[in-house]
Amino acid sequence: MRFQTTTTSLEELIEGFDRIQGEADDSLASRGLFFAEDPPELPFGCERFISREEHGVPIIKDATELSSIEINKLATFYANMSNYTEGVALDYKCKHSDTEKVRKRLESSLKIYFHDEKKVKATLCMDYVRDDPQHQAIEKECSRWWRCIKKSELMMNRCRRMTRLLLSERVRRGEVMSMEAFENSSGEYNGDWKR
Repeated sequence: MRFQTTTTSLEELIEGFDRIQGEADDSLASRGLFFAEDPPELPFGCERFISREEHGVPIIKDATELSSIEINKLATFYANMSNYTEGVALDYKCKHSDTEKVRKRLESSLKIYFHDEKKVKATLCMDYVRDDPQHQAIEKECSRWWRCIKKSELMMNRCRRMTRLLLSERVRRGEVMSMEAFENSSGEYNGDWKR
């Protein structure tokens, strides 16, 4: 028994998935959940501690030069930036997933078309599908979203590393302060613990 066929253009498929994503975003927003539109800004006065940027993430020259207040400001900035890039990566994952679904539907439709309409052998249909301009365009779109996912995840991981670096510096300072307090209270600490 043959299935009844309906014709849907590639653009209609893409528009359908875009509409679904918009409806999901609206549903979340109606419940007070939404993604930040803009990335967090580097705290005022902390620019002088940045040596360079790697993949869009400002890198600190030397955490030991920072005051405690600056450490807290920058740790908050990197934590917020990490959360922001995680949301961006999730958005790209949704777009990649939708594009992948469109690609699979298009691929299936083209296989049927080449086999039934063009009378191409079933073993050769995939070769014809890969040569189709629509399929190549959607493949390119899938690759683009995949790269966006990976780059935003890279930014997120760099921000998390910077947060850990700053928190480690905060812990190190706390240990130094407690050793200094011990030294001041007992009067003796010269690198070796004495009783």
